[in-house]
Amino acid sequence: MDPGELVAESGAESAADPDLLFMAANAAFRAGQSRDVDLDVTLAALDRVVQAYADVLRAAPHYADASFNYEFVTRFRDTLARGLPVPGVPAEAAIVPSPDLPVGLTIHGRPGGPPPGTQGGQFRTVAPMSSEEREEADPGQGSRPGRRG
Repeated sequence: MDPGELVAESGAESAADPDLLFMAANAAFRAGQSRDVDLDVTLAALDRVVQAYADVLRAAPHYADASFNYEFVTRFRDTLARGLPVPGVPAEAAIVPSPDLPVGLTIHGRPGGPPPGTQGGQFRTVAPMSSEEREEADPGQGSRPGRRG
């Protein structure tokens, strides 16, 4: 979907509002990621997204987030066009799912996992003592601190 169509569907009175254009461009980028289509279709959609971010920058030249996203999408599109692997997008086989994480896309994005090569035994879990252990322990053991002064 074209970002301009998203703005028109929202019923906004002013299509030159940079915040609204920015949200529409972000939505168009996310919508383009979710479908598995031909490379040419993806590149054409990314071209429209780049144009949408350019429209945001024309409306508000000092919009830092739009500037960053414009550069990111431009580099992302060029990397896809060259057929190179996209940096920062891990291969699905490299992700080791954790039993604590949901599977698939969530409201917060794609779930991650621990970095490769991290061993789970590195962390020590400290649990409070049970009541029996506290009764058996002698809390007054140890040297007395010396008085000063």
